[in-house]
Amino acid sequence: MKRKIETINEKIKKGNIAVISADDLSEMVRNGEKVTVKDVDVVTTATRSCMSGTAAVLSFRFSEPGLFEKGKMARLNGVPALPGPAPNERTGYIDAIVYGTQESLYNPRYGGGHLFRDLVEGEKIEVEVDTTDGRTLEAAITIEDTNTAAIIGSRNCCRNYQAFTNPKKGLVKTIFHPEGLKGPYKECSFAGCGELNPIQNDPHLDVIGIGSKILMNGAEGLILGHGTRSRPEHPFLMATAEMYEMEPEYMGGTVTSAGVEVLNTVAIPIPIFNEKTLENAKILDENIELPLLDIHDRKEINRVTYGMVWKNLKVSYDPDACKKCEECLVEKYCPEGCFKNYIHEEERCRNCGFCTTVCDAFKCDMGHLDVICEGEKMKIPVTYRASDRMGARKASLELKDRIEAGDFLLTPFEKLEFKRSWWG
Repeated sequence: MKRKIETINEKIKKGNIAVISADDLSEMVRNGEKVTVKDVDVVTTATRSCMSGTAAVLSFRFSEPGLFEKGKMARLNGVPALPGPAPNERTGYIDAIVYGTQESLYNPRYGGGHLFRDLVEGEKIEVEVDTTDGRTLEAAITIEDTNTAAIIGSRNCCRNYQAFTNPKKGLVKTIFHPEGLKGPYKECSFAGCGELNPIQNDPHLDVIGIGSKILMNGAEGLILGHGTRSRPEHPFLMATAEMYEMEPEYMGGTVTSAGVEVLNTVAIPIPIFNEKTLENAKILDENIELPLLDIHDRKEINRVTYGMVWKNLKVSYDPDACKKCEECLVEKYCPEGCFKNYIHEEERCRNCGFCTTVCDAFKCDMGHLDVICEGEKMKIPVTYRASDRMGARKASLELKDRIEAGDFLLTPFEKLEFKRSWWG
């Protein structure tokens, strides 16, 4: 059997489409159920994680025409933004690019990712513009004052990522941990949503390509091409979507021991054209390699699988077990700031699990890595997850619902080719 996009879209329009979330399909395979091409038309995949290669492109009226010639630097809630590339001479408009990993000048725990979520939530944003004639002008805007507000992910959705550990004594501050990785080999962190991850379900980019329609933070968007540093064994995607229809719960900022990071959620449909695309989508965590790297030089130490780390998705909190410590380490280090005054804001939690390592009131089986390091067998506990599989699953199911309701059609795409070989 060989399907086409047009055939699948006709089934969507008629309301007789068969859609399965990638992790549900994997669980069916794990349980020994037989699933054939006749049983499924589309598999929905998703990932939610820190995605450093993320920026916003904004355009908004800042003042009446003629008040200033051009802006040379801007700050939105203290987050530096680069005006341009359009100069907008004397128009009163500002076109700006804001990096998701850019830290506010006024608050080290607030960055571009936090700003993006605040914009989508309709919050008022304080804007300062340094003009070319030496003045600093101030105003306030909301997303309703913009005529362009889009997110571009320049390096998102890699096929799989890595785990990190510190083989040396001491602590290494890193974007892959809220406190810093303690060594030697005392702990590890990892990223990647395993069997739910989009490219893991299409490892050779056979059905995800240029022009493929996606959901980015809940808004319809498109794949633009390969992401930066994409290579055959470690592919990334470049994607974009407008912010106006994005859902705040899927996005935002987070804080690490090495600065602020940005969160994105991307859901991608996998059209099942034939047996090959279905077999690719039947991938299991226990068969997906997870390289363990030295945090100092990113050299590989060992290889394990995602089956070792995705033991439990959700972090639970027992308020009765909280000892109300004078210095609450959960409140101090929580990347989302979702534990304050001994209250857990569950809706903002992305289940990174670090809290379980510093407080007995929080529980989650984070897993560990069984590895051989320096000739010695070790069990290295996972103390932080940079990805949120609960959030990714929610996005995957939302995409499934939209397809089944006839609100999301698949798009024709151009196959992604690797045309450059700078990696060697």
